[in-house]
Amino acid sequence: MLAGLPDAYDLRARIAPIVLISAPVIVHAASVGVISGSWSEASVIGLCAVALLTLMAQFGRDLGKRLEPRLFEKWGGAPTTQLLRRRDTRIDDATKQRIYAFLEAKVSGLSFPTRDEELSDPDAADTKYFTAVHWLRSKTADKAKFSRLRDENISYGFRRNLFGLKWVGIAISGSVAVYLIGHAALLGSLPEDIVRSPALYVAAAALIIEILIVSERWVEVAAFNYAYALINAAESLE
Repeated sequence: MLAGLPDAYDLRARIAPIVLISAPVIVHAASVGVISGSWSEASVIGLCAVALLTLMAQFGRDLGKRLEPRLFEKWGGAPTTQLLRRRDTRIDDATKQRIYAFLEAKVSGLSFPTRDEELSDPDAADTKYFTAVHWLRSKTADKAKFSRLRDENISYGFRRNLFGLKWVGIAISGSVAVYLIGHAALLGSLPEDIVRSPALYVAAAALIIEILIVSERWVEVAAFNYAYALINAAESLE
């Protein structure tokens, strides 16, 4: 990858959510450029839009990361930590014991708590699970070797960041729809303009996605998919 260019994570997890929530504005701007024929002006605006999208991508990431601790607390802890807990039954005991043994052999000073120790001091136990997860992440950074893990991480990042931007997206899509309908009504060409307005269709589709699909549960599914992929990677490292 060339230096300075966004990688797959940046494009799909950070920039894509911004493009999605901005789609009604982008489509409307493009249609205005086509109608007016002022492509030179549209090109300049397009370059400015790229810069703005890049800046907004950082804003979207910050919103998503800020949201993450609250989500983890609501879910009962980080998904990776939850899956490693002895009291969690989503991974069978035999598999979990193999993972414990491997990680204890690899991570200096790491000793997983017993079930009783975990119950008596869950915070201390979670600290050990976090240490194990941190080591796993450092050893699975090879994007080519751990492509499934990379894809799950991108999926989670995309959903988390889009969820963080949900109300911004609803505001943008709703505003574009109201503007287009109101503008057409003022010109007295409401039926024709609605039928011929691609931006209105895009705004409606974006609203449906943002209201009906983008949800906390949607993010949680991706978060646990990533957590399973990371923990399963321990066995491939072994």
